[in-house]
Amino acid sequence: ELGFHDLSGNVWEWCQDGHFTYPTDAQKDPCPEADSTRTYVIRGGGWNSGQSDCRYTSRSSYSATGNNADLGLRLAITK
Repeated sequence: ELGFHDLSGNVWEWCQDGHFTYPTDAQKDPCPEADSTRTYVIRGGGWNSGQSDCRYTSRSSYSATGNNADLGLRLAITK
């Protein structure tokens, strides 16, 4: 659907967004940058995740000071 292939479930993907509860009203960008807790959104599940987490809509959080074998990132270029 998004044009990506064989990426879901490989590693949790770090995102730039800070981890907050989504607001109930309409938002243009519902996830601002992380606050002083430096807790960021991770998406998509990793090789060590359960089946329900291995999808691009899966969302969780992780501290910027932590590390784990199933965390990664995706490089993107804008034209």
